[in-house]
Amino acid sequence: MTFTGIGILLTFLNSGMQSSLLNTVKVGLAVLLFLCLLDWPYGYFMLVRVVATVCFGVFAFAEKEAGREGTMILFIALGLLFQPLVKLPLGRELWNIVDVLLGIGLLVWAGASSKAKS
Repeated sequence: MTFTGIGILLTFLNSGMQSSLLNTVKVGLAVLLFLCLLDWPYGYFMLVRVVATVCFGVFAFAEKEAGREGTMILFIALGLLFQPLVKLPLGRELWNIVDVLLGIGLLVWAGASSKAKS
């Protein structure tokens, strides 16, 4: 699905469904990031990189649509950090720290989004 396809999909969802769907994606990505702390084959980490890149692209688009350009730029940067084409040699320990911080951040953001809607 292209970036335009994601935009069309998000446009057709009403804002309540879109928020709920994005919160589900945030929690799912957080779980994937926390699971990176375990000893997995290299393929799992590549899968997480692809999924994270797509998710951060969707988050960036949603933030752009909401008029929040600062967080849009943050998610674009995170998408570039996780992109699977050019591996950044951060080392296992530093990647674990990034995974935990982003996982916590995603869970907090999902919680704040759901509280704002209720």
